[in-house]
Amino acid sequence: MARPPIGSRPAITHWDRPTGARAILLAVAAHSSPAEIESADWRPTALMSMVRALIVDLLQATGMSRLDARAALADTWGRPFADDHNPTVTEDDASTLWG
Repeated sequence: MARPPIGSRPAITHWDRPTGARAILLAVAAHSSPAEIESADWRPTALMSMVRALIVDLLQATGMSRLDARAALADTWGRPFADDHNPTVTEDDASTLWG
């Protein structure tokens, strides 16, 4: 039997919660401390900062709120790059769809 043309097929055929992706990202987030970088060069620390932001974005794509995703990151241990975010910000709540 021939398949229907691409434009006539639904883009999404089924839906699963991204639990596997979230588990992997949570493990990566737990090992994302800039303090673990042993280098006098600024580049590895700058790269880790970008990776940490990407981890938060990807965790949010799995349905986590921004605050929960940021809380999953490894602690910066008071280093000069420690974050002083406002924990009461709620504009990015968890997804009701992805959970």
